[in-house]
Amino acid sequence: MDNKLYFIGYRVTSRLYFHLPIIFLLFWSLNIDFMAVMLITAIYGLSSNLASFFIKNITNKYNSKTIIIFGEILKSLGLLFIFFGAYPGNVNFITIFFGQIIGGLGFSIALSADNGLIKQITNNNPLDFTKLQSKTQSLMFISTLFAGFIGGILFQYNMTWPIIAGIIVSILSCFIVFFINIENAHKDHEREKISRNFLDKISSDTKKWIFYYALLRAFTLAPFVGLLPLYFLIRNLDPYLFGLVLGLFTLGGFIFSLHGYKILKEIDSNRLFFIMLSAIIISLSCFILENYFYYYGINLFYLSLVGMFILGLSSGSIRTIVVPRIKIDHLDKNEQILVFSYMEKMFGYLNALILILIGLITSYFDIIYALLTIVLVMIFISISEF
Repeated sequence: MDNKLYFIGYRVTSRLYFHLPIIFLLFWSLNIDFMAVMLITAIYGLSSNLASFFIKNITNKYNSKTIIIFGEILKSLGLLFIFFGAYPGNVNFITIFFGQIIGGLGFSIALSADNGLIKQITNNNPLDFTKLQSKTQSLMFISTLFAGFIGGILFQYNMTWPIIAGIIVSILSCFIVFFINIENAHKDHEREKISRNFLDKISSDTKKWIFYYALLRAFTLAPFVGLLPLYFLIRNLDPYLFGLVLGLFTLGGFIFSLHGYKILKEIDSNRLFFIMLSAIIISLSCFILENYFYYYGINLFYLSLVGMFILGLSSGSIRTIVVPRIKIDHLDKNEQILVFSYMEKMFGYLNALILILIGLITSYFDIIYALLTIVLVMIFISISEF
């Protein structure tokens, strides 16, 4: 089978996040304090900083394929820890905590080598790279949407079943990547020593987009993972619909991957950043408005669904728009991997900071104040940037 087909199979399989929509529900069902849930969630992102340490040491020894397999093994191991830590009647917070660290470590390691593997498969051909990237992007969103819906159904039968499903697909992903043959694409026997100052080799514009990537991802994923599941729990959303409603986030990203880039590709960088910021502000404002009307007895629940969909559009736009603007083709393969690792590391810091901040605001005040804080911060960033 062709390397490209194996890679497509890997991306689709590895994005079957059966556990993602219900992970908050799982922790909540175990009666874990909300602030503790935020800390558990934040540590997943912070573990990307540990990943950067591992990546620096393994990129000189192993190719992208091996690094991805290693990352997927860690992901399955992390989920295994969560499975045992969250087992009904025998809940262990420390085991869950370490499971999040190991899982986040594996996710960051695998993701940092993802683009490097595409470059190897396509022999660094920019046109082939873009085609394969766009083809897999839409399939990844479908995969995540499908898995989210199925994960919600599995959760109703047994709260640990989505975790087990996640372990199975991570192991399956390892087998698929194993069959990718990159020996003829790049000979990795002789490797250049990685410069510790690899960031000095990239342009200021690329550095700006690296920062935009981390900032925008943090401001879309932190609310999605930490606040919005609680928002719908407060609204007493049927657990069967939980995965489906959160799946609107994925659906928005999928639709953007199909049509959004064609519309926005001609817009200059500064305007693009402003558009993406504005979309996130509008999406979170929908939840604030829906809550306002709900307080006065007016049911406009559809506003929260619109908000979730727009937030998904914003999230789907980030990687599609930002990655082509990160000009690092002049760096060697190992340094390119480190650049993507650095992006995830910056995202990890920002994501953890936002999760802890909104967790504190929600615990001491109200979830709407947390959403309002994010909106005001993003308005301030948009004003200061432009």
